[in-house]
Amino acid sequence: RACRGLQDACLAYGLPLIPGKDSMKNDARIGGEKISVRPTLLVSLMGIIVNISKAVTTDFKGPGHPVYLIGETRRELGGSTLERVTGTVLGAAPAPDFETALACYRAYHGCAEAGIVRSCHDLSDGGLAVAAAESALGGRIGADIDLDAVPGTLEDPVEILFSESPSRLLVTVAPGDAKRFEKAFAGLPCSRIGRTTDTPTLRFTAAGAPVLAAGMDEMLAAWKGGTEGSR
Repeated sequence: RACRGLQDACLAYGLPLIPGKDSMKNDARIGGEKISVRPTLLVSLMGIIVNISKAVTTDFKGPGHPVYLIGETRRELGGSTLERVTGTVLGAAPAPDFETALACYRAYHGCAEAGIVRSCHDLSDGGLAVAAAESALGGRIGADIDLDAVPGTLEDPVEILFSESPSRLLVTVAPGDAKRFEKAFAGLPCSRIGRTTDTPTLRFTAAGAPVLAAGMDEMLAAWKGGTEGSR
């Protein structure tokens, strides 16, 4: 099924994958006990950045920058980090919408080429909450995020924070580039969901009320802790 899913993505995006060391049978004996890992599929996808000055990193670059979320957030928590941490079954696994994703990627690439993207982070492991925390940690810059502005129809703050719907990007731009960025995404699922701040705190609100807040030191300790309970 993994191979078929990769085939669908490659055909939809018109991109080849480079095969790696695919381990369909991998056994080891440790202390007289046979240990077998699950079949593992390893592939690589590479792109060329002609001008390295246009490479975009994940860290917030400064206070007062508009924060955008590209892509729709859906109730897709099956197999997610939240499901693993809580030990509960949380429903459907994420499913891509290749057509919409490709349109968003092309719009994003145009903005990146124009030099108006300051930071970008994918929303994969852990969803919006983790992506925002990692971008904040990277730049030591806080942010205020309004969950009501996130593209999609979800209303549960927990689902919005930790959904792992694919093909989403957390992006910041300089204040003077906001209109150009929004014009590039006209008709696509992309919304301004907040702004970066000069206070070292990441804050999420919904319906005007606080939902979650974490200071830089707290997030850094959790990130370095490496335990499920601190995530």
